[in-house]
Amino acid sequence: MKTQKQIVLEYLLRGKRLSQRGAIVNWSIIRLSSIIHILRNEGFPIITDYQPNLYRTGSYGEYYISQDVIETFKAKLPDFL
Repeated sequence: MKTQKQIVLEYLLRGKRLSQRGAIVNWSIIRLSSIIHILRNEGFPIITDYQPNLYRTGSYGEYYISQDVIETFKAKLPDFL
């Protein structure tokens, strides 16, 4: 069984974006920001893109890893994904 950290990292390394809502709906991950913090401290350059909330005031963050970083990672560890 994969850890929440592994699930999030693999999802981001596939070039997908992830929000808190997506993490809850897909995997019941409640503390996504904590996992992102841990991954950043481990050296993964995760970017936060703030999106406006269409249904009320404020915004929410979508996390992703840039495509050039993903390509570099795949070249170093081709069997990971």
